[in-house]
Amino acid sequence: MANRKNKNVQGDTRIFGDIFNLQDEKTGENVLLQLENEGRLEAIWPNKGFVVVRDTGNTLQIQLEENSSGEPFEFKLFLNSPKATRTIRVSQKVSQGNSFKQLKYYVGEGDDDSLYWEKGSTIKMDLPYRQEIEFTPIGGIDPTSSYLFSSDTPDAFVWLKSDSIAVRLPTHIQDQEVLLGEEEGIYTEYTLSELSDCTALKEKITVPAGTSQLRSEYEMRHRILSYSLLLTNNHTGDRKSN
Repeated sequence: MANRKNKNVQGDTRIFGDIFNLQDEKTGENVLLQLENEGRLEAIWPNKGFVVVRDTGNTLQIQLEENSSGEPFEFKLFLNSPKATRTIRVSQKVSQGNSFKQLKYYVGEGDDDSLYWEKGSTIKMDLPYRQEIEFTPIGGIDPTSSYLFSSDTPDAFVWLKSDSIAVRLPTHIQDQEVLLGEEEGIYTEYTLSELSDCTALKEKITVPAGTSQLRSEYEMRHRILSYSLLLTNNHTGDRKSN
């Protein structure tokens, strides 16, 4: 059968997505999904989606993404040829979700660890005599400890909408092994920050008489690490890696 088109059952609307040939070359982007010959159709949303592959003249492979949308998902495939017309209706129930099993950090390709400098306090003084003063070296800019998780998997964070998972955060890398601290953070795609304990640090120095100027700088670290996330399907018990 030569021609295949997809249509969403709800509202009887047409479905748009990407089209690929069997060499994995994209031949259409955000277009009405249809195939005249062999190839692949993809319609992927953050919480559901499907892939249709036709690699032989008479065979279709339909792969459904996990349906985390909160409502059933249905669509139709229309198969047309000069001799026949056929409709395939695909229905998918709402996913029962996943449970957190494990998160493991590792040093992947492209991961890096870089340092940069930030300016702290600048103090100008004109003292009549030599004296000891107390000042806050890290001032002007509040240093923060920030982190976020990212993933190319569409449903990597959907399963957390009603649940928050605390995971241990990395502290050091030794011989390509990631060492974890006791501190925990929430697994989330949003940046989370907290003030460094050094913010309230105070130092005492002796300043000579006359005009003086003090300036502090501090070193910051930006680190990128890879991770693998292991989930367990609440319905089947199957494990799923992201």
